[in-house]
Amino acid sequence: MSSVAHLDTSALVKRYVEERGSEGVDRLFDSAYRGRAILALSIFNVEAACALDKGREGASWRGARRAPSR
Repeated sequence: MSSVAHLDTSALVKRYVEERGSEGVDRLFDSAYRGRAILALSIFNVEAACALDKGREGASWRGARRAPSR
């Protein structure tokens, strides 16, 4: 059974900027990639994550971490 986690804006920032709590957020994303968790985000967070991912592909981001290979 998958667990469900609601991520707010501060959690989304922790995904892209290294700060206290970033490792926990990374573990949640890793669990979601493996099908063990469901992440719930507001539409604003989803749009922000997509924009950050698109920008990250062609830019050098400070503290940005790549998603694990699926």
